Amino acid sequence: MIAEKHWEACSIETELFENVLDANVEVTHRAAKGDSICKFLIKEKSDFL
Repeated sequence: MIAEKHWEACSIETELFENVLDANVEVTHRAAKGDSICKFLIKEKSDFL
């Protein structure tokens, strides 16, 4: 798996999801840190911060 060898993969996917979906994205699992896959928590952006 690419993400197991290249930690950048999850980061690039995070940025892609944020831009395409205009959402807040949090990485919950990272293959580069021992997880079997990269997983994301995607939330709608709030007008209130």
